[in-house]
Amino acid sequence: MSNYKSAMDRINKAQTVEELHKISEGLERVYRWAQLTDSEYMRLDGKLCDRINLLSWKRLRADYPAIERATQ
Repeated sequence: MSNYKSAMDRINKAQTVEELHKISEGLERVYRWAQLTDSEYMRLDGKLCDRINLLSWKRLRADYPAIERATQ
């Protein structure tokens, strides 16, 4: 499995923002060792940002039920 596919799988399986931050640090190391192209790194970074936003929003909605009621 390529570094890109492995990273994408890890991002998709992450369940918390904290896990995603650890993945981000690992991706940076892999990129610095030239094991990812610029394009792959940018796509993975975008995917990380999207996933962090999604998980943050889910956590926020769970912690503050009034947000859920306001969107109805």
